[in-house]
Amino acid sequence: GLADGNNVAKTIRVRIFDNTNLGVEATTTLTIKNLPPVATIVVPATATEGVRPVVKYLVASDPSNKDFKAGFKASWDFNDDGVWDIGDGSTYAGSIAGKATIPLGFVSDSGPIQIRVRVFDKDGGYVDDWGTIIINEVAPRATFGPISALTSGTPVTFKFSALIDAPSDVTAGFTYSFDFDNDGVFEVSGPSKQAATVFPVRGTYGVSGRIMDQDGFFTVYTLTVNVL
Repeated sequence: GLADGNNVAKTIRVRIFDNTNLGVEATTTLTIKNLPPVATIVVPATATEGVRPVVKYLVASDPSNKDFKAGFKASWDFNDDGVWDIGDGSTYAGSIAGKATIPLGFVSDSGPIQIRVRVFDKDGGYVDDWGTIIINEVAPRATFGPISALTSGTPVTFKFSALIDAPSDVTAGFTYSFDFDNDGVFEVSGPSKQAATVFPVRGTYGVSGRIMDQDGFFTVYTLTVNVL
């Protein structure tokens, strides 16, 4: 009928009679153009690096009730580079229904990402919309402590282990700093996870360790150790 445009020509036949002559018949074709849906992308304003956010779309209207009954599908481009990351971006059949979870590779580091969605109806009509998510930086975390005996006059080694951060920061590596007298000055700093010092006499000492990622975010751990 006229309520569902699918861009397919329909044949219309008419037969006309008068009171004298035989009926005359004529035919023509009518194509009901499909109109795309009106849809809006829905994304969170912010997300945390290394955590995969969920995105979706809302269809506000479509001229065809049959399109609503059939359901809508979408293709997703998670960095708006023109390459469809979920769905083919060309067809209803090649797209997916419902929500999408952004792959980790797109949220592995901080900064804004612009996302594009293309929403299709069953007849291939589509509409595009865009949204931006700000990916927030997270400071790295670790376990920090001594890995050798706390004995005065001999080297005592402190080490960072069990590192936790976004994948891109882990791949880039960290800067590890060590403050062996807890005076706010890091005597040792570099790419090594461990460093050693010698405590000259028995007693209680404060030791701090700092782990910093490529974006300059860091966590400081402060320990109180009893040296024998």
